[in-house]
Amino acid sequence: MLFHLKFKIKISFMKKFLSFFLFLLLFLPISKAQIELQPGEARFTLASLFLLPPGAPGVEEGIQPGQPVSWYESNYLTLWGDFNYLNIKWKAYWSDNDTERLIGVKCYLNCPFTENVMENCENYQSCQPVIGWKPGSHYCSILHPNYLLENINQPENVKCIFFLWEDPSIQFTPYISVNFSVSNLTIEARDLELTVGRKTKWSFNLKSRGLFLDNLNVTITTPFANSLLVGNPTAFLSNVKYGDLEKISSDLILLIASGVKVPVKIMVESEVVNKIRKINGDCSYLVRDYTEKDDKCLIVKTINIKGKYLSLDGIKSSQLTVGTLLSIFIFLISSLI
Repeated sequence: MLFHLKFKIKISFMKKFLSFFLFLLLFLPISKAQIELQPGEARFTLASLFLLPPGAPGVEEGIQPGQPVSWYESNYLTLWGDFNYLNIKWKAYWSDNDTERLIGVKCYLNCPFTENVMENCENYQSCQPVIGWKPGSHYCSILHPNYLLENINQPENVKCIFFLWEDPSIQFTPYISVNFSVSNLTIEARDLELTVGRKTKWSFNLKSRGLFLDNLNVTITTPFANSLLVGNPTAFLSNVKYGDLEKISSDLILLIASGVKVPVKIMVESEVVNKIRKINGDCSYLVRDYTEKDDKCLIVKTINIKGKYLSLDGIKSSQLTVGTLLSIFIFLISSLI
């Protein structure tokens, strides 16, 4: 009887332990992936509001399967758009699981105020529905948005206020704010050391942190064309999205090592950046290295190539003969020019 009682106690304890473990397993990840907004002063008790990551735009937002779209998710808001519109998506639920109480949402573009947002941002562009939303995932649109477009270090901003639809004076805090750039391209490339006469596969990366879908033309040039051969000097990239890391490859052959480093210039023409140029009239949006060519803004990065000759110990007689003949040929061509 005593054994039976102890056994029952152990079974009961194990059930409670497993139940507690399952609770942690199921609910802790959710609590980490949501934020709770508290109501401000109200004349009655009101449930709080939970925001969850809204995820990528889909069919419900008018995005068809296979359609390229560049989107950015941060601080419980998802953004996507272009020069004609800006869409803002969220996912909100009442803490008491009420499915009928309407949620009011109003989002402002580039309003600098951080307090009393609904009152202070009234003259800034915003999106707000005619009626409130039921709990769930929804979005609103700002048409013909007035982006700042000053420079890539001056981000655009969206602020969203969540409130009780039947009483807009009851607002939930904190306000949700997200910074973004319409275009932000980075060229990731490093200096090289090449062996004379040896073909080397070289690659560099283009990283996009801009919200807008973009098309890019890439050109690789060097002012020392007689010293360096560049294979595949151009590339075209279409529908580059936020977060994309594009790898560009080229074959390089160094012909002469003169002791002077050979500069290689990577130039990227961005469709989005050149639309900004038409709006601003110049390339001042690009505070990093850039150049203007044929009324276009080109993002530029220059790397330097150092040359070296292969040591005699590692050269076979056939390679030495070919290298010698190649050097003589280059010398004769240079003499005739």
